[in-house]
Amino acid sequence: MIKNNLIFFKKNNVKYNDAFDLKEDLTIRIFKPTLLKLKPHKNKIFIYLFWYLFTFGKYKIIYVTNRDEKIVCYSHLLPKFFKFPFMAKQDLHMGPSWTDPNYRGQGIFTYVKSHTLQTFHNKGVAFWAIVEKDNYPSIRVQLKNGFEIVGTGAKSKLLGRYEITCLLPAPARQNHVESRDMRCH
Repeated sequence: MIKNNLIFFKKNNVKYNDAFDLKEDLTIRIFKPTLLKLKPHKNKIFIYLFWYLFTFGKYKIIYVTNRDEKIVCYSHLLPKFFKFPFMAKQDLHMGPSWTDPNYRGQGIFTYVKSHTLQTFHNKGVAFWAIVEKDNYPSIRVQLKNGFEIVGTGAKSKLLGRYEITCLLPAPARQNHVESRDMRCH
């Protein structure tokens, strides 16, 4: 294992925040892979082949494009597989995610998160997100969308398996994040 530098978030309920809007010149799309088309963009083909094989083609990419069809934000939606041993069979992991630096701070990722929750919510499904402890903008997006801090952990070097190493008791799960406040007892 590498050092514990990750925060694990979970959203159990099906309520979502629909108060976010997307600017008129942006379009949100949901990409579903096929063996011949694993991703909507041109880089990192190996990781998408890996995800396709290990999720049996069940991953999705939620992405936003501008008028020029350039991808300005995306978030992956992955079902449980060996990288996420803490998830239940029906749960979904949201990430990795990215927003073009020119579009950050405009609420686009918050909208993508909310849209994903709205589109893919089912009874009994929990949504998970894993964020580095110092990625405060992404942490704020998780909290804005009703995610709860479940614990901290790490990603192993072997196959990139994520592990929760510190499960926080329910009273310690706060709606704000300061890494020094998140201590295992």
